[in-house]
Amino acid sequence: MFGSFFGVLLVICLPLLCVLFCCFSLFLSLSLFSTSGSFNTADGGYVFKSGDPESKNKILQINIEGPILNEASEVDFFAAFLGPVTYGYQIKEILENAAKDESIKAVILKVNSPGGLVSGSKAIADGIQSYRERTGRKVYGFGSGIVASGAYWAISSSDKIFVDVGTTVGSIGVIAGELVYYDKLISVNGITTKNGIEVEYITAGEGKDFGSPFRRITQKEKQIIQQSANNVYDVFVEHISLTRGISVSDLRNKIGAYVYDEKQSKELKLIDEIASRDRVLEIILSELQLDNYQLVEFSYSFPFWSSFLSVMYGLFNSNLVFDKGGSCLLSRQNLVIWGDTSQVCRNIFNL
Repeated sequence: MFGSFFGVLLVICLPLLCVLFCCFSLFLSLSLFSTSGSFNTADGGYVFKSGDPESKNKILQINIEGPILNEASEVDFFAAFLGPVTYGYQIKEILENAAKDESIKAVILKVNSPGGLVSGSKAIADGIQSYRERTGRKVYGFGSGIVASGAYWAISSSDKIFVDVGTTVGSIGVIAGELVYYDKLISVNGITTKNGIEVEYITAGEGKDFGSPFRRITQKEKQIIQQSANNVYDVFVEHISLTRGISVSDLRNKIGAYVYDEKQSKELKLIDEIASRDRVLEIILSELQLDNYQLVEFSYSFPFWSSFLSVMYGLFNSNLVFDKGGSCLLSRQNLVIWGDTSQVCRNIFNL
């Protein structure tokens, strides 16, 4: 009986122990080797990439990849684990700390992002502007892949913008949605009926159930959301007009919210030059008249137990970004992103 008790215990506990061991190994690797995710300027530092490691002339590369969110939280860490995500206020903090380092002679923002949240994108643009004003040093934007919507807003404050061949640029616009309506619903949460299902919320305050997929959006609600999008768009357009020297009229009526290839982007003055990564570095060295340099990249830090608990928390709390109908809650606010708005949530949970 004693042996059989331990046999049963082993059968029950072994799978759990295997899962815990795999999680421990995975997160230990993440904690030691990952270069993107939860941010801590006190623990993070610069990693040498190329050039002369003994040079006192540092060029700092900061990567902006994936959807742009505001700042890291417990559930957001889960996002960084599964795919590239950028936190706008963290990029701003990196720039604030870089401004105190006299050895940094210039900053390169390497971008491959469709955009994201308005506040996160604006935080990066504000950080660039503040860095330039405080230091008098240059910031260069370099796009490779996609520099759209909020990502373009973010780097438009740079002294110059370069993009590699094959890069998509633009989408200067605002989007809110999707707003889904289920007409004649017959199935919900795995329950199906023949005569349909009615879902009702008890609310206090007009418009409190806005966004519910179980009723149509009203004309008043549509007007309110449209005005909100218009207000953000006005700020977006005015910022690009100021930083890129393009008239508001051209931005609204000629360029619009379309996306363009690198040649069209240059013709429209959305970028300054088409250049490869190596060529961009050559241009920077020439402009700064540097004989030697070291290219460094900011390295993020992951406190192990914080990382482990944050991801486990995210695994069981996906409802923080999805509603009961499976719609992305983040997509219901004004976004500056190119493509399907639900990709913000899809990137976070790798769906």
